[in-house]
Amino acid sequence: MDPGATAAAQHIFRRKLLPAVARQRRAYKGFFTDRGPLAGGQRRVLKIDRQRFNECIDRLARAIFFYTFKRKWSLSIRIVTPNLFVGSSVLVGIALPHEPTMKAVETSRQYLSGAPVKGENPELFRYRIRYDENEEGYAFAAQFYGCFEVFSFSSRDDPGSGQADIAVVNQSDCPGLAPVAAQLSSSQVMN
Repeated sequence: MDPGATAAAQHIFRRKLLPAVARQRRAYKGFFTDRGPLAGGQRRVLKIDRQRFNECIDRLARAIFFYTFKRKWSLSIRIVTPNLFVGSSVLVGIALPHEPTMKAVETSRQYLSGAPVKGENPELFRYRIRYDENEEGYAFAAQFYGCFEVFSFSSRDDPGSGQADIAVVNQSDCPGLAPVAAQLSSSQVMN
């Protein structure tokens, strides 16, 4: 992730996130594992703990729903991201998008296109939400550091989903992830 050029983004990423990873390697090492270079070193492959990732985004989506509507969301929430790929495609040296995920992402983008962008510090985190009380449906999209996107949706008519768990990071788009991956990789060697 590229923390961007703003002083706030640089401060949070470099003075908070990276030192936290360095201090508590055991706490963060299970979240993702560096699987090495791809595309001649221009990209890195990171294996994500998908269950932990989903739990974090689920909590975030529920917290924002509660903050906005002053009530709890009780239905299950599905989470997708265009930034994760199917592991088998990456193992053969290419990053193929997970087709059902990409369809869900496109549908979510269209559904949320009219919703205002929110977030007190949009350089670090911005989001959109939409709630349809009649359909009992909730959609949430977030973008972190202008780079990593997640979409979640929930309704009484839960569509189900497949899951991808490999992130392919374009180093030029998200150079800030390289130091995090390096910290986590070295923490595994130390154990």
